[in-house]
Amino acid sequence: MRTRLLIVSSFVLAAALAVPSAASADTLLSPLAGVTFGADAPAAKPTFGGSVTFFGNSAGLELEYARTSNFFDENPEASVTTATASFIVGGNTDGKGTKPYALVGVGLIRPNVKGTDLFDDVHYNDFGIVLGIGVNSLITNHVGVRGDLRYYRALQGPSDNGVIPIASNFDFFRAVVGLSLYF
Repeated sequence: MRTRLLIVSSFVLAAALAVPSAASADTLLSPLAGVTFGADAPAAKPTFGGSVTFFGNSAGLELEYARTSNFFDENPEASVTTATASFIVGGNTDGKGTKPYALVGVGLIRPNVKGTDLFDDVHYNDFGIVLGIGVNSLITNHVGVRGDLRYYRALQGPSDNGVIPIASNFDFFRAVVGLSLYF
């Protein structure tokens, strides 16, 4: 538990130091759609969500929320929700143009399985990490598109709850595209 607290505290401090004052920051709103796949994802499933990013000259802070319904083939009412805060480097474009970016973050990864006659609803609030790369491309000074690939991993120890096989070190990939609205 101490290690997690140290990691989270270090990340928050680094993000706070990297984000510029509000007077010089740009804001990017981005609704997104994509697909989860690989690792513990049994099949490619659609994902929807959005993010808000506060940029300085070359670094910023991104807050992202996304949900993948029907994540597990065995239970069509199962879902995975992510809510993360990430430190982002690159990606802010002044005016029209294309710029790559990379991000690293922490947050909540919440698998949720709807109960049946045999068991109750099961969900985990797992602390997790996210790593990603992508590209922002502005068509006008305020509107563009973005796309990225992210890796999510829950950092939880083994569970004695054997109802679903994702209680320990659950991970998956997500590829998304989104509209970029700069303010």
